[in-house]
Amino acid sequence: MMKPFWLHSGLALLDADEHGGLQVTDAFLRAYLERAELAPVEESCQAERALHASLMAEPRRPVAWGGGAAAASGGAAAASGGAAPDELAALADADARENWRLFLRFRDRLLAAPNLQAAYVAIFADAQHAGRIDVPPLFVDQLAQIIVHHVLADSEDGLMLRVAELWFREQRVSLIDNRVVLADLETVEARAGDPGLGNLGRLLA
Repeated sequence: MMKPFWLHSGLALLDADEHGGLQVTDAFLRAYLERAELAPVEESCQAERALHASLMAEPRRPVAWGGGAAAASGGAAAASGGAAPDELAALADADARENWRLFLRFRDRLLAAPNLQAAYVAIFADAQHAGRIDVPPLFVDQLAQIIVHHVLADSEDGLMLRVAELWFREQRVSLIDNRVVLADLETVEARAGDPGLGNLGRLLA
C-alpha cells in the first residue's frame, strides 16, 4: 500500500458532499489565518490583533474592506443606507493591509461558491472578463493541489502523482535530444550543485 501523500495540501481540513464537492470549513480558513503573513507579530497594532482574533473565533464573519463586499453580509450595509466602514483602514501597517485584502478577497470567493471546485473555476471564468486573476498565484496553486489530491486520493501510482504535480508546481522546461523534458523547479534549484544529478541534472539546471 502506498504511503499517504501531500499531507499538508489542506484536503484533510475540508468536507466532501455526496457529489464530491469540497466544502470549506472553519478549520480550513483558520489554517490561512495562522500563516505568517496574517498572524500578528510583536509590531502589530491593536486593530490588526483584534481583526485576527475575531476571525479566528468566527472565520466566516463578514468584513468590510476596500475593493469588495463583505462575504455573506446579507445586505446589512444597504439596509443601513450606506456602505460599512472599511475595517482594514484601521490597520497601521500598509503591508498588513495588503495581506488582509488578498486573503479576504480569496476567502470571499470561497464562501460565495457552492464548493471549492466551483470557486477554482470561477477564478478563471471571472479573469476572462476582468483580464487578470484577482487572487495570488500561490492561492490558485493551493486550490489546484487540493482538487487534484481529492481526485487521486486512492491512487497508488507514483508516476501519476508526479505528473499531477504539473498542475500546481512550477516546472523547468528543457529541450533535450529534440524531446521536451520537465523537471520540478524547486528540486532542480535545490540540487543544482549536486553532482549526483549527473549530466541530465546539469542540463536541466
